Amino acid sequence: MLQNRQLSAIMFTDIRGYTALMQQDEEHAIEIRNRHREVFNSLNKKYNGELINYFGDGTLSIFKSSIEAIKCGIEMQKEFQKEPHIPVRIGVHLGDIIRTESDIIGDAVNIASRIESLGVAGSVLLSDKVNEQLKNQRGIKTQLLDTFEFKNVNDPIPIFAIANEGVVIPKLSEIKGKTKDIETASVTPSSMKNYFGELRRRNVIKSGLAYVVIAWLLMQVSVFAFPYFNVPQYISQSLLFVLAVGFPFWLAFSWVYEITPGGLRKTVNINPEESIGKQTNTKLNRIIISGLSIGVVVMVINIFGINQTIMDSFEKNISTPIIEDTNKSIAVLAFADMSPEKNQEYFSDGISEEILNLLTKINDLKVISRTSSFSFKDKDVTTTEIGTKLNVNHILEGSVRKFGNTFRITTQLIDVSDGTQVWSETYDRPMDSIFKIQDEIANMVTGQLQLTLLGVSNKNSTANSEAYTLYLKAKHLSHQTNKASQIEAENIVKESIAIDSLYAPAWSLLSDIYHTGSYNFLIRPLTEGIDLGITAAQKAIELDPEYALAYSNLASLQLLAWDFETADENMNKALDLDPGNSVIIGTIALKQFGNLDEGIKLLKKAIVLDPLIYANYYNLGYFNWQANNLDEADEALNTFAFYYPEASAYHYIKAQILISRNQYEDALIEAEKEPNAFFNLYGRTFTLFALGRTEEADAVLKEIVDTYGETEATNMADIYAFRGDADKAFFWLNKAIKIKDPVLLESLNYPSFKNLHKDRRWKSFINRIGLPENHGVPLE
Repeated sequence: MLQNRQLSAIMFTDIRGYTALMQQDEEHAIEIRNRHREVFNSLNKKYNGELINYFGDGTLSIFKSSIEAIKCGIEMQKEFQKEPHIPVRIGVHLGDIIRTESDIIGDAVNIASRIESLGVAGSVLLSDKVNEQLKNQRGIKTQLLDTFEFKNVNDPIPIFAIANEGVVIPKLSEIKGKTKDIETASVTPSSMKNYFGELRRRNVIKSGLAYVVIAWLLMQVSVFAFPYFNVPQYISQSLLFVLAVGFPFWLAFSWVYEITPGGLRKTVNINPEESIGKQTNTKLNRIIISGLSIGVVVMVINIFGINQTIMDSFEKNISTPIIEDTNKSIAVLAFADMSPEKNQEYFSDGISEEILNLLTKINDLKVISRTSSFSFKDKDVTTTEIGTKLNVNHILEGSVRKFGNTFRITTQLIDVSDGTQVWSETYDRPMDSIFKIQDEIANMVTGQLQLTLLGVSNKNSTANSEAYTLYLKAKHLSHQTNKASQIEAENIVKESIAIDSLYAPAWSLLSDIYHTGSYNFLIRPLTEGIDLGITAAQKAIELDPEYALAYSNLASLQLLAWDFETADENMNKALDLDPGNSVIIGTIALKQFGNLDEGIKLLKKAIVLDPLIYANYYNLGYFNWQANNLDEADEALNTFAFYYPEASAYHYIKAQILISRNQYEDALIEAEKEPNAFFNLYGRTFTLFALGRTEEADAVLKEIVDTYGETEATNMADIYAFRGDADKAFFWLNKAIKIKDPVLLESLNYPSFKNLHKDRRWKSFINRIGLPENHGVPLE
């Protein structure tokens, strides 16, 4: 966005009492506004002003000269005094502004607005800076009103009024505006009687009562509805806290502001005759009565057990995954950072994650993944509640304090059934003992659970202590899904490898960072990122041939390079090494090409193993949509949306499901909610075409082709296949093969492509991709 700075005289004008006039006589109000703009435009042009914005009954403009701005204001007020009289107030300030393509911003603009708010009908007010420019102008008279302290402005500003004949000079008693003094005075009236009268006039008491009723209703609904979705108790507690904290803010808001037909305005800026407080009072009465009525109904349902009856019926119709044996199951929570500066989170998180990874190598032990276990970090929730949510019988928690080259780890194993401590230990060791301590903790846990480690240890995964600290810091950053963190993580893990190049997890982490940085954040060209990532993953496997995650990373990168056979071998190897890893299982599910049923089966298994990896719910909905299991798709996506309601592409997929149901109007509404720019256009061109609004659909399609045509070949083919244009669909599909579009591999089951299955070109196209023999994609 282009910006530049300049010094300008800024003028605000508005029509005093326009809101009330609009309610009393709409035609006359419109006539007044039109005349205001006619006079304004004529004189603004005459004095070389530049209109920036109309806003309702007001204007914002700038002048290169303060003198011309004031002359313009004086002549305007004289014109506005003529019949039909227009009660306009004008404020002018001189200052530095920032110009954008369509607006101006800066402190000077805010000050000009506040000066204008002090005025009365017929007045022209100006700051001391403008007054300084008028000293040698004999034809312009000014008068000092007072020095005012404006809200959000640091220094007091002397305000002057134009004193020329025909221009009104406000009396101090008439001034009401955006000042600290005015607002303070309005909050502290001379008597308690007046104070309560003002509370009633501003509907503060009624607004507070309405807030309490709605808050009570929300809590009743949460008690009624949250158990259906297994929402943890801390969510209800958080809701109560937010509502309680919000109450005083709501009262303050009700005191300061009034909602008018013209929008939100400060009460001190509204004349009593303009106020619509009585109408607002009536609306608040309705809200209170309605809220109380609904709340009583919900409360009766809760009290008399109807809630449980509905819950039982609900559970009969929903198949909830159940783990048959949770005796040998554990979640490793994020260890607390006990350093005085609280700056060692990367180290405490990393230690707990490394212990978790070691425990996952035990065949007889179900270990919840990092994503789910760490989701309870900094949450006020008991270990029993966590165990119930994650469906495990044991919790491992602890704390880490690192000082210099030594550390202290305190850890304890909790029995979820009764919250008792099964085992605890504190370790004070030098940094070079960190891997030994991880082994000891893992052995103690498995011993307490009467399992066997089967010889698993960190003997292939030890590193220099400094390199290991850097590795943990890079890993912590890599979990923060933004471009800057990925770049920093890459630099830090490279530092770690430079110190100790024999630590396999560091190479695997570098591989994953290359993948994510190139595919999601375009840090480097995708082909370059794939090559670098494959090299790093292969190095990790060379150092530790039993490291499952390295094989999973390698397989994902090889799939992006369309090396299908080798990718399949390495993904199977990862699963053989760590068969209970829900992340690996969820990744394999996405590599099933045309085998939708197998992908759905694997995603359900991953969800059973780890119910809080919410991306699996999105992917499950995505697969079910392609398989035309629309109810199952909705169910999975609704679970995902409970946690990520504005996630990229969520509203797009919901729109596609509605298209599959032939609910095109609803699909368009859903598509328009999509926050991602590409998927918003993508969804709208489908729905508009389905509605028969072809010209609009074509316009959106042109924008997609112009903006994204070079990179979104598969999605272009999807659009044309949906429209029944096979020739253009195959044109884009052939381009997708040429550029090896990664999207192609996950979209071969798009519903629109069914229109192409009977075309003789389809089978040839699929064969040219070179998929594995068991790819499952229909050939006709």
